[in-house]
Amino acid sequence: MVHLFKAAGVCLGLLAMLAIMPVHGVTTVVNEDFEGGLPGEVPTGWVSLGGTTNFVPGISDTRANLYGNYFSGQTMALTNPEVEPSTDGVVGVIFYENPVDIQNNKLLIEFDLLVSPGTTATPADGSCVMVIPNIPSGPGATGGGMGWSGLGGFAVEFDIYDNGDQDPDDLVEQTEYQIMVGDPVEGNTLANPAARQVGVDVARYKVTADAVYSIITEDADENLAVYPNVPDFLAPYDLGSTIVVHVWIEYDNGFIKVDMEVVDDVYPEFDFPRDTVLQGEIGPWAFHNEDCPQEAYVGFAGSTGGSTALQEVDNLVIQLDPNLGEPQYHPDIPPFPAPPEVDPAGKVAEVGAATQMGWNVFTVKLNEESGQTFASFDNNLRVYKTHWVLDNTPPTGSETTLLVNYASGVNAANADMFNDEVGYPGLEFMPLDPPAEAQIDNFGVRATGYIEFPVAGVYYLGICHDDNFTTFIGGQRIAQVVDPGNPTVYKINVPEAGIYPIQIDLAEQGYYSYLSIFQTDGCGSYQTLINDGTQVKVYTDVPGGTIPPTNYDALNIATADPAEKVGEVGQGTNPGFLYDYRLLREDVPFDLNSHIDAAMIYGEHVPAEVFTIMEEGVVQVVNWNGTAADVGNQPGDIALPGGDADDQAIRVRGYAEFPAAGMYAMFVNSDDGFEAGIGSQQVMTAGNKGDSDVPVFVIIEEPGLYPIEVTWYERGGGNNFEFVQWTDTGAALVNSAAATVKVFQNAPGEAGAAFLPSAYQIEMAASAGSCLDPGFNVRFVKHPGGVGNLAQCEELLAGLRPITSENFSVQPFLDFWSSGGQGNFESGVPYPT
Repeated sequence: MVHLFKAAGVCLGLLAMLAIMPVHGVTTVVNEDFEGGLPGEVPTGWVSLGGTTNFVPGISDTRANLYGNYFSGQTMALTNPEVEPSTDGVVGVIFYENPVDIQNNKLLIEFDLLVSPGTTATPADGSCVMVIPNIPSGPGATGGGMGWSGLGGFAVEFDIYDNGDQDPDDLVEQTEYQIMVGDPVEGNTLANPAARQVGVDVARYKVTADAVYSIITEDADENLAVYPNVPDFLAPYDLGSTIVVHVWIEYDNGFIKVDMEVVDDVYPEFDFPRDTVLQGEIGPWAFHNEDCPQEAYVGFAGSTGGSTALQEVDNLVIQLDPNLGEPQYHPDIPPFPAPPEVDPAGKVAEVGAATQMGWNVFTVKLNEESGQTFASFDNNLRVYKTHWVLDNTPPTGSETTLLVNYASGVNAANADMFNDEVGYPGLEFMPLDPPAEAQIDNFGVRATGYIEFPVAGVYYLGICHDDNFTTFIGGQRIAQVVDPGNPTVYKINVPEAGIYPIQIDLAEQGYYSYLSIFQTDGCGSYQTLINDGTQVKVYTDVPGGTIPPTNYDALNIATADPAEKVGEVGQGTNPGFLYDYRLLREDVPFDLNSHIDAAMIYGEHVPAEVFTIMEEGVVQVVNWNGTAADVGNQPGDIALPGGDADDQAIRVRGYAEFPAAGMYAMFVNSDDGFEAGIGSQQVMTAGNKGDSDVPVFVIIEEPGLYPIEVTWYERGGGNNFEFVQWTDTGAALVNSAAATVKVFQNAPGEAGAAFLPSAYQIEMAASAGSCLDPGFNVRFVKHPGGVGNLAQCEELLAGLRPITSENFSVQPFLDFWSSGGQGNFESGVPYPT
């Protein structure tokens, strides 16, 4: 019976293969057994990324020679703990260097998958076959990212570790063979199986760093897709022969199907007849790579984390079949967001109206001696420092140039992707590795002109930049990146051909800077500096054209309400800030963790007994720290009344005189946080942080005196509090001789002055006595993998993330604690879990 059964199986398998064989016209792209090189080498025609100094993803003979239980020669290793046993996370990526056309062809991939435990008791993390839109510069995320996360496109994952995510890899049950082997033990062993999930992952579907969730996890009958029951996946188990899993992947215009099989003559108990383990729709390739659908790259990736595994591929065949099916889409995968559209209202001339090609470029070097620096608590805020400086400070140097291709020195020029860079106007070009005293830092660059789009359509513009840049076209903020990029490419839609004003701002913080502006296409097949034969051209001027004022639309900027003005210029008396300092007693069970906490201790309901120090007075400038050391950007600090104590706060108030209309740039340099307001408006807040600038931008429409207030607090550790104004010559403490903004203790309309309302005040929404049941309604939900930020928390509460437990309760007060400790109060209750 056994022999008859086997014969029947062979017949059925042959018929199945005949049924799915591609028709005539199939092209073989790769047919590789990895015997054509030496162990440690990268196969010819492949590109290897990741690895370590000990291990390069590529040819391996570990199974054949070290294990001695593999009889098909060399393999291609993605991770190899026998060579690199690190448990700090290793990622290996290797991909075929030539693109495949899967816009017009089915993609057929066939290979042997070999996975064995590594040097740890539990194997991890997994591997994948990936189809990506372009050649990456580095591997994807390690751990649960399996080397693919971050590279785009889609992947078929072979997950061997349960990361606690929402993938169903922890639902695999024991087989009869595993039960037979022995009693269940803790960990991923034969008796307690490891994750063995197969899934299809799409870059735009729930992929964040090392969190990769599959969008397809089942076959047509809704059976969970898992590996065949192969002991090599599960635990160190000495077999005389490696169990080989054969994999077929077919991707047909958005429909994907994965088959797996194990046929072993030595260990028939592990046989797994060929089966379609998963299938479904993920969208045609243009849906994953709309910018360059004619190109796709096939590769493999694997990763380890705190646990390791030997993950390899052998006998690989990649083919293209021109018999393409109809497009198939998945309803849960969103399309790419539309690119920003250039508003036709910003057009200043028709195509052909300008004649002189070139850019107008100028630089501004900050006055570092006065305390000016582009360094900011938040790099997004640094962008707006950049705009203000370039809008309000006389240029250090300027020029008209055909091409924008700058570098600050030899080091930066060697890093940029273009050659023949020149120095920024007005700044010395630095030699290789300049000493610290010769390094030129903290400068801004603005390039303006009139860009001509010859036809309507989508354009790809690029910038090599160090550090942040912003592009405005027709006054619109079109693109912005806060960190260096080499390059950054952005796509725009121009619905109407013509000539538009363009402005590009850049700031340098750290002496090492480059700026090159170019045009490319969706495939990145060329990068050409604008005006060097590009389709788009930039002109120095155009009849009737002007560069619009900088658009600060993405920043919360307060416009002072003229109705809250308390006097005219020159009417303020008694210069200086009124301050109110408070230091909480150490035995008070309350910490200052936010500006709201700081506002609370200034409430009338707070008794004086909770403070060690309460002090009021007048200071001419705001420049405190604990020990009068020079902390922050301004010298001359005075000591805080409480020194370096924790949980202290200062509220400063006064009537600020703004002598002219315009935008004023003021900065609070604080450790920890603060809240600033003008009149009744909040301008800016910052949370717990080290000493660094946060901008407080105020627009004044009517010059005069306005109520101003800043509340600072210190939670713990270092401390400082500065209130600074930037002018066109440098930085100065507000109310100092060099500042244009003066502050007074008194003003004619001070009796009716509107100061910033307390952040702790709560307006009653119902009349007294209308509430029936006192207390808080509390909903507690838990996600299997936890939440890492507020956005994930909001998604969880909105039902957009899996919930493993949920609890509703009414609590008289909010004081929960977990196993980590009870916090400041002792009356709390444990979280529901």
